[in-house]
Amino acid sequence: MAKESAEFRLFSQHFDPEISKEIRDYATNVVLIDSRYLFINPKVKGIQFAHCTHCKSNHMTDGALKHGMIAKCVQCRSECHVRATGVSRSKLKNNGYLVYYEKSAIDPQAIVARGIYVCRDYTGDFRTVETRCETTAMFLFRMNGSIMYEKHWASWYKREGEDIRSEFPQYASWAIRECSKESIEKAVKGTPFQYSEWKAYDEYDWTKYFALYSKHPCIELLTKMKMKYFVSAKLYGGLTFGAIDWKATNIRDVLKLDGQQFRELTSIKDRSGISALTIRLMQISKKDNSKLSLDELNEIAKRFEHRFSDLKKALKYTNIRRANAYLLRQFTKQPRKEHFHRLEEVLIHWKDYIADCENLGMDLSDERILFPGYLHAAHQNTIGLVKAKASELLNQKIADRKQRLERYAFELGPLTIRAAASSDELVEEGKKLQHCVGNYIDRYANGKTDILVIRRKLEPDKPFFTMEIQKGEIIQTRGFRNCATTDEVKLFVAAFENARLNKQTRITVKAQQGIAI
Repeated sequence: MAKESAEFRLFSQHFDPEISKEIRDYATNVVLIDSRYLFINPKVKGIQFAHCTHCKSNHMTDGALKHGMIAKCVQCRSECHVRATGVSRSKLKNNGYLVYYEKSAIDPQAIVARGIYVCRDYTGDFRTVETRCETTAMFLFRMNGSIMYEKHWASWYKREGEDIRSEFPQYASWAIRECSKESIEKAVKGTPFQYSEWKAYDEYDWTKYFALYSKHPCIELLTKMKMKYFVSAKLYGGLTFGAIDWKATNIRDVLKLDGQQFRELTSIKDRSGISALTIRLMQISKKDNSKLSLDELNEIAKRFEHRFSDLKKALKYTNIRRANAYLLRQFTKQPRKEHFHRLEEVLIHWKDYIADCENLGMDLSDERILFPGYLHAAHQNTIGLVKAKASELLNQKIADRKQRLERYAFELGPLTIRAAASSDELVEEGKKLQHCVGNYIDRYANGKTDILVIRRKLEPDKPFFTMEIQKGEIIQTRGFRNCATTDEVKLFVAAFENARLNKQTRITVKAQQGIAI
């Protein structure tokens, strides 16, 4: 805590110790300009007096002021809300939040900003009201490292870099919010931040923007290139598709384009239609030799902007040109769109088909496998193969487990119990008995629980009751629709437990012993 306090004291040296008169005037005359009142007294012999909360004057009116009106103070000419002194003021408070920028007090290359809660409270004596200012956030912006401290109750909490945030949103519903642009212009002059292009963005208070610029000054270059989308996306978590080198210092390197691509891009005057994905596809096409024009890449970007992660899976095995051509061909060759209603659906199925091929160990360098003539049919085939493979592995695990669980095999009278033999048997068990044993298949196969089936000897394949055992203890035994054990089954289970699970006392059960039904 002492270290934090020392760190905060060092940080605070960048700020003037007191809130300046300039800031207080801004709070009163800009943020809370609507917080001006004329309080009127009841007329005495036709004479009415008013008190102006702005200029503090008491003056005689023409007698025409009424509660709820808007009127000008005859002394300061301010527009004021007229309120009768006899009307309750128990909730009459005006709140605001402002952000005001200044130069650092100790670093000529840095700028600072304060987030200040302001209030004028009329619930007490309206004649003595002053604007109250309380700093709730402090920002220090310097190249390669910006810091914010925000106040919660009596403590200050630190934020750095991209974690820095504007406090405007938390005041949205109950306070007037303002940021002094004039203060920004004065503060940034003569510092690196004067080149930040901050005026090109309509931000709450520019705190997140200056924090981003201090870390990635290339946002100036992107803004001048009329590619503001990338900056906004970086600020607020939009998609950039990895298209930008944020550490680069010249625009061509920032966009990761070669000379020819950069010239093609800059030849377009209106670049607002060039998406972030278009830039990413330009970079990919340079590597995969697709030789597509900017217009063609832009069209592909529009088609698959929301499915780029799926497209990337296909681009592991082919280039953009061939992938795009294949998807279009598969979409247009179905006359009635019986399988794919949108082009995106073709991509989704192709991505899943490729994943199936990888799972099955198929050679995707073989174009006949990568580009099947009829994608839907090929995908249905791989789905079946993947299911068969999964079922085969699962059943092998279950078969191994059944062998190890032979010790549980037991019979008494008309009943017998053994370990479940396969996933198919457990699925059938769940269907016939209408309970959820099917959900236990993976856990059973992987040794997390033991599943045993109780059968009548005369109907060895017909589901009757199902038992779950964990760590040598019976967890549950359920029959049709999760019913509890019958008396017959209860006696059988008790005998099984003594014979197979009770390590202290083993009961030898004679083969001819029976249980009444």
